[in-house]
Amino acid sequence: MKLKLIISLALISALLGFFVGCTEDSGTVTEPPLSSTVTFKDVQAFLQKPSQVQFTFRMSDSRNHAVVIDQGPLTAPFRIFEDGVEIDYSETSYFVHPAASLEMDMVVLLDFTNSMASWKEGDETGIDLEVNWARELIDSLAPTHRMAIMEYHDRNIDAGIVAPFSADKVALTAALDAFVAQPLDHGSSRVWDALYSAVDIFGGGSANKERAIFFITDGKETSSDKSPSDVMAYAKQGQASIFIIGAGSVSNGTTLAEISGQTGGEYYPAGSIDSFRQRLQQITRDLGGQYKLSYTTLKRVGTHDVRVQFEYEGLTGQFDTSLDLGSIYGDDRVGVITFDASTVTASHLRMVVRAQHVPRSVDRFRFRLDTPKTCNVSLIAAADGGLCDGWSINGPDALGYFELSSTTPLEFGDFGPLFNIDISPVTEITLSIPFELDTTIYSEGKTFTYPESINYAAPD
Repeated sequence: MKLKLIISLALISALLGFFVGCTEDSGTVTEPPLSSTVTFKDVQAFLQKPSQVQFTFRMSDSRNHAVVIDQGPLTAPFRIFEDGVEIDYSETSYFVHPAASLEMDMVVLLDFTNSMASWKEGDETGIDLEVNWARELIDSLAPTHRMAIMEYHDRNIDAGIVAPFSADKVALTAALDAFVAQPLDHGSSRVWDALYSAVDIFGGGSANKERAIFFITDGKETSSDKSPSDVMAYAKQGQASIFIIGAGSVSNGTTLAEISGQTGGEYYPAGSIDSFRQRLQQITRDLGGQYKLSYTTLKRVGTHDVRVQFEYEGLTGQFDTSLDLGSIYGDDRVGVITFDASTVTASHLRMVVRAQHVPRSVDRFRFRLDTPKTCNVSLIAAADGGLCDGWSINGPDALGYFELSSTTPLEFGDFGPLFNIDISPVTEITLSIPFELDTTIYSEGKTFTYPESINYAAPD
């Protein structure tokens, strides 16, 4: 289950300080004084059997910049308490992984209206800058993340999809370049309708998936059918966070800030081209300030208070919540495997196989795909969150089984991407391929639950 947590008044104070402190002065952004307080933002809790407690969150300092842990193990700055007592780390386990290891879908929504085309300093327009930034985001895309690109440019035309969700950087760049190269009439805008459409393309999917919209706009609104309230309600329903850069002389700035704040995102005002560049850099860095913390609780029944404390290089912070830990009690010898959403590019179906919980002493995976199509398996680098980096891959054997193995087992209770699967050729509109994990190779009651098929449906 996915629970939105209530964040303390410190968050409100930090946001107010941010908006007061961020003024435009000769094209630069003025920073407020730096304090030691860290604010946890968009904290979400996931409870799943067996006894797995997971939190996703972002951390910001008093200047509203992402806190990025770049020295030492990620677990070191965090401590976990249940009912005021620190958990026994020798009896259980906890892990912290960065944004690169999370299952994430992001939508980049570009404003190609006339007001952005005419916002210009020197030879660069607002559109030039947002397109170049979109290319940078594509280049930095993690293997476990998918991106879609959308645009709107005229109130008479609904917001359109430039590129559907994909992890293929070449395909995303080619789609963006092809769109930019065509002649376009830059008209007036329907901001709220465009944002609503961006939320809509997420669809369903894994409850553990992070969803984010990155929207660059001057906020000029002409004739939307949807209202800001519609956008916020739909984004909350779809668990999508909206990050907005307000470009130039922004209209509806207060409303844009409210949409970001209510959906767990951020609002970045940028009144000049120079400050716009700074905001683009900041939002790129903020992507690296997202984390997922997971631990295996030893509680068997009841609701308990959980606190996560953070201390790192003079920065401190914490968040508290109350969770029904008894509802997820289960046999921790039963691992959990899930599939990230699959995409098809150039007749290749690609997807990530992910562990949500790893039992003790697991050093092998053996599986087969029941299809005559060509199947390839590849590892994900540790820098991108891959748990099996450095493992051996063999197969398919005479029975069609692949086997991944290592002399060093995975850590008990860990989570994250295991490996990639590539299937080709895929030209079907819908596809379902049976997947079988051989759990007979495990001893002492260890096993895994897993999806029994890889499913794909082409986007509308």
